[in-house]
Amino acid sequence: MKDYWIKRYKREGRKMFATGGKQEKLLEISKNNLSHLFAEAGINKVKNLIDYGCGYGRLEPFLHEYAEHIIGVDLLMGIVDFDIYDFVTYISTEEFFKKDFNVDVIVTYTVMQHVVSKNDFYKIMEKFYKSLKNGGYYIGVEHINPHFKVPPYMNNFSVEDYEKAFGKKILYKTEMLTYEKGHPHIGFIFKKE
Repeated sequence: MKDYWIKRYKREGRKMFATGGKQEKLLEISKNNLSHLFAEAGINKVKNLIDYGCGYGRLEPFLHEYAEHIIGVDLLMGIVDFDIYDFVTYISTEEFFKKDFNVDVIVTYTVMQHVVSKNDFYKIMEKFYKSLKNGGYYIGVEHINPHFKVPPYMNNFSVEDYEKAFGKKILYKTEMLTYEKGHPHIGFIFKKE
């Protein structure tokens, strides 16, 4: 899977992080969707947050409104030209799985659909659960639609997959705005108790 993303990044550069180069529109929609979920969870400002699948860091300035420090995790660490902020520590997915964390919030935004297998999905979710403090939140905006045919490099995990992987029911879920019609996303919140 990593080879696919390296080749794509080398071919497309930062454009690959937003379909059709609609980065500004996508960023505004992403901010609105996450603002809604943070408000629903009652999160104002936390000490630390993991942005899993951070890309080049386009959401970090916005996420900094909600967290003093951000850990940006991405598969392409060392390949992508990341935006540099003093409130962000970037690490690879390999480092993420080797280290222990105790964070307030984990965020994914249209990332989990790129996980190749359910086995890998469950491993990631288990790591999320272990990495959260008690009372911490996993906030996601993900592609969840069993009727939508996804390309071969994507996956389509269901709400039930997330609940099984996280070991509990979703605390809150809602349909989210997207930048393309027919490409539905669900915003959801899990709380570790």
